[in-house]
Amino acid sequence: MKILFVYSDISGTEHYGAKKYYSGLGSISAVLKEAGHETQLLYLQREPDRDEFLAQVAEASPDLLAFSTTTHQYPYIERYAAYVKAARPDLLILVGGVHPTLAPEEVIANPTFDIVAIGEGEYPLRDLAERLESGQDYRDIDNLWIRYDGEIVRNKLRPLIADLDELPYVDRELFGF
Repeated sequence: MKILFVYSDISGTEHYGAKKYYSGLGSISAVLKEAGHETQLLYLQREPDRDEFLAQVAEASPDLLAFSTTTHQYPYIERYAAYVKAARPDLLILVGGVHPTLAPEEVIANPTFDIVAIGEGEYPLRDLAERLESGQDYRDIDNLWIRYDGEIVRNKLRPLIADLDELPYVDRELFGF
């Protein structure tokens, strides 16, 4: 399965001087790759226009589009997710990160998002990719809130990963490092 991550850091280099590495996405990507999935990152350092963004998504040809966002970047993510949903209503759109974890009700209220990942995403995204690839039901995966047939399924949080050494080494290549 092909997963395209979108990480918004619009104006970040102006404030911080360089592209950032986000370890959460690196860890999730490593778990997905270990399970045989393909990951790619679209790192937004500036605001692409609608057509440019949609062309980048089309070029990646993902099976799942996964946005990661902070509160500061969330308005950009809403806009870009809406562009994709209008152009490709069949493509599942997931959003996770700090903002969805802290404000899941706000995020799931936006009908653009099919899935909201809350808390740690390594194993929930791996499980989601595996179930999507095999055509299995995915509505019961802990840490995921899922919009399905007009309803919202709010799954419980799974325990935190107790032994971080069980995770594969983070995927720095995702960010080009």
